[in-house]
Amino acid sequence: YVAAEHDVAVTVGENATVTRDLKVIKASSLLTGQVSDPAGTGVLHAFVGVSKTSFSGAFEAGTGTFESFVAGAETDAQGFYKIALPAGTYFVKTFIPPELSLISAREEKVTLAEGQTLTLNLKLRTADLKITGKVFVNGGSAVAESFLWGWAEQGGYQETMSRSDGSYV
Repeated sequence: YVAAEHDVAVTVGENATVTRDLKVIKASSLLTGQVSDPAGTGVLHAFVGVSKTSFSGAFEAGTGTFESFVAGAETDAQGFYKIALPAGTYFVKTFIPPELSLISAREEKVTLAEGQTLTLNLKLRTADLKITGKVFVNGGSAVAESFLWGWAEQGGYQETMSRSDGSYV
């Protein structure tokens, strides 16, 4: 089963008890596969996320968020994942630890029928470009330890922190 609604807000006062029923949907279909590096070796701790919108769709809608997140799983030591889902059409994305110095696999659109098991192998990519620069406050002092991130519409995400002199790669 997966949640039918996400981010359910519940306010609980001091010394109070609140009951809130949550709706779930039967997840009778299965998405499985392996996340591998460019050489074909399975990758541990990659996160495979499934949502109702594409990466580009979330930003084009002006939200920059992924309210349509449905389910996800982290890969095992051999890079395998398994996600139970209701039948439907989804966008599958990978998120990887930045220290791997790789780029996420291209985002994939999949459609699962009721009770279907679909295998989707995802291959991480080698970075073929880099963005460099410096972070400044009001055009003056360099900013250390700023969080920077970027994404590509075809799937791909990378993040870094600026160095003590404000530089980043």
